[in-house]
Amino acid sequence: MSAFCRGMTDRIVVGFSLLCFCALGGASYLLSGCRHELLAEDRVAAVKELAEVYWTKRLIENDFKATYEMEVEKDTLSFPEYQKRVGNAGQIAYVSIHAGEVAIEGDRANVKMAMKYRVKSVSGTLFDAQFLDHWVFDNGDLKHVLGEGRRPSR
Repeated sequence: MSAFCRGMTDRIVVGFSLLCFCALGGASYLLSGCRHELLAEDRVAAVKELAEVYWTKRLIENDFKATYEMEVEKDTLSFPEYQKRVGNAGQIAYVSIHAGEVAIEGDRANVKMAMKYRVKSVSGTLFDAQFLDHWVFDNGDLKHVLGEGRRPSR
């Protein structure tokens, strides 16, 4: 084989190797980008699901022990104090709760919540209300932030 052919063969091998390297690098970059988007979608789904579980347990099931365990303030607020803050005096019967849009910024998440309820003194009337709920990612766990600026609206 002539020196010219050997040189061309070497260049083709080097070129092909570079092409494969670039293709693998690009595929890896694209896959890591897709994985990041899936993780973001998973975080939104997790926040949405946990917000519905939390509010269903708190408002409909009155399971304050379960919701207390989800609070970020759990270590600084005793359970009796918590129960006094969140307990329902019995005048409102909550019918349903639904988590809507979720916005995540860093380690904080906000969820638009919607609920349906009845007031015992107004028999039969079903009311709607919306409020903004707050969550925080605390050492990998999702925790509820109690009483941070909720503004119910009808």
